[in-house]
Amino acid sequence: MAEYIEKSYAGLGTVNQFKLWGHNAEKTLEKIVKYLYNVEQRMSYFIDSSEISSINKSAGINYVRVSEDTFYVIKKAKEYAEITNGLFDITSRPLSDLWSMNDKIPNNYSIDKSLELVNWEDILLKPNTKEVMLARLGQKIDLGAIGKGFIADEIVKIIKCDKISAAIVNLGGDVFIYGNKPDNTLFEVGLQDPFSEYGESITKVKVKNRAVATSGIYERYNEKVGQKAHHIIDPRIGHPVINNIVSATVAAKTTMEADVYATAILIMGIQDCKEFLKKVKDIKVFIITQDKQIHIFGNNL
Repeated sequence: MAEYIEKSYAGLGTVNQFKLWGHNAEKTLEKIVKYLYNVEQRMSYFIDSSEISSINKSAGINYVRVSEDTFYVIKKAKEYAEITNGLFDITSRPLSDLWSMNDKIPNNYSIDKSLELVNWEDILLKPNTKEVMLARLGQKIDLGAIGKGFIADEIVKIIKCDKISAAIVNLGGDVFIYGNKPDNTLFEVGLQDPFSEYGESITKVKVKNRAVATSGIYERYNEKVGQKAHHIIDPRIGHPVINNIVSATVAAKTTMEADVYATAILIMGIQDCKEFLKKVKDIKVFIITQDKQIHIFGNNL
């Protein structure tokens, strides 16, 4: 089998790229693509037959039994919500829908009504039977800000099990670097320059066996409302995030951590990030602000 293989695959609402070095890399990639597709069918907010859709349809009515991995991700999402004081909250989907589906900026009444549905503590779990329920009618969850991280980490487990020597797993910008380059030097991950029209890197980070994920306000704008209302909603106020951060990148041991904390840090701002890092260890944070400065915190690399 090929010593090296590279492939892009559409899924999870994005483009996923894989680079593998090692014996049987082609077979391993086949496993990865099959796994990614199967998980997407269970966890996607946008697939009507998914377990997440079933939970949302049954909100305030009854529990839904889900697969073990879906249950695990939802359970972890609740833990991260508590750690971030609710800044990361998978029940904020009604707010995202409100801002993305309107042809104008939502009025205060609509925002307030959607805010009433946002509360991670309303996610009810039955661990013994792997059942999930949302406490109130109209509530919705979306694993978009944590699911790709979970999937990337599971893909890394497949890579390790198959004894692949090195790999780059990139799920729509959530990146895990496994091993070293063939010449035994470290891989580099580029941090996108949010002020560049061409997706250029503003700096690069050398990593090994680490994940790197970025959350930014410079992509996926809603132009319909007559202004650029970006897609990251502050669940405390129901509006797109307003601070001087353009992007937050986190390097961590797992892609799930990197994914979640990048979102939370973008919302919390620099000062709260400094306090946050006193309780969350072993991550490194790169914050790019409106004045084009790069602020670096933490020391996990």
